[in-house]
Amino acid sequence: MKPLKFEITQPQDGTWVGEALRGQWLSHRHYRLRLGPDGLLGHYLVSVTGRPVCLYLPQALDLREQLELEPLFRGVARRKAWSTKRLKSVGNLSTHRNRNGTWSTLPRAQRLEMLRHAKEGTFGWRGRFPCAYNLESPDEYARIANYTHRISDLLMDNWPEAYERQMLVCSRRYNHLIGRTPWSQAVVNAEFYMSSHMDDGNVRGSLNAEIVYGDAQGGRLIIPRLSLGIQVRPGDVLFFDGSELHAVEAFTGRRMSVVWYLRPPNAAR
Repeated sequence: MKPLKFEITQPQDGTWVGEALRGQWLSHRHYRLRLGPDGLLGHYLVSVTGRPVCLYLPQALDLREQLELEPLFRGVARRKAWSTKRLKSVGNLSTHRNRNGTWSTLPRAQRLEMLRHAKEGTFGWRGRFPCAYNLESPDEYARIANYTHRISDLLMDNWPEAYERQMLVCSRRYNHLIGRTPWSQAVVNAEFYMSSHMDDGNVRGSLNAEIVYGDAQGGRLIIPRLSLGIQVRPGDVLFFDGSELHAVEAFTGRRMSVVWYLRPPNAAR
């Protein structure tokens, strides 16, 4: 099924949105257009003034196969969110004084009550170095890498221009990818809320891929510049430009996301 093209001709000013909303918790007040069961449901390629920014594919995956891999993905998410290094992604940052009494320029993440059950973890490659999960669970990682090819094939079939562009970048600059896919690394977020942020560490112009597990109510991916809220359910796949400011709205119930992305080959270990 060829995705339908949806054009947003009057997005909000990106600079203003970034300055006003970065690091903030977003809600239904920040989007009008809904993709998903309670909005536009179908295969949609969303463009902004002629530039495609995301591809939404509902029920594109074999749900039984996806659910069989859920224990493996939950095994990746072993690190409690209290110790997350992604400060810009969880918001609610606080400043503190250094030992000499001056204010630090490095904010600290406050212990958020909403993150008390949250966990995270990565697999794949960070630059030239494998993630710990690859080494500690090689058989499980091999199964996950093989499944990643399913996600890659969906991008190739439904958005071939984006797939070829990203694979061309990989062929020129990369020796370490997740299998033969256009992504080098992935993060698993279990019960993890996300304030508005940009994926600054990704290769510029590259696409993320996201799948979701759980029965959560809410939890849309919000792209405020486009006034867009996307409800990703088990079986759905979303490809999107992580350089767009985005967030995950509050949810109830269980929600685990797996997000694949392309990091620079010289990324720090």
